[in-house]
Amino acid sequence: LPDGTRVSVCASLGVASVEDADIETIDEQQLDYLVRAADRALYQAKSEGRNRVSAAETVSGGAS
Repeated sequence: LPDGTRVSVCASLGVASVEDADIETIDEQQLDYLVRAADRALYQAKSEGRNRVSAAETVSGGAS
């Protein structure tokens, strides 16, 4: 911070990705699945401790 105070930040992240798909062609059901997969990955990261990143399995662009 400008006054020299230090701030520590810890982060746990859950990520999910779509393989071989244009984001504009993903339907609502696929998008919902993707968000839920990222959410599950987030809770996996949190269960493993601080400063973790957990990745969900890649979602196929053709999956529904």
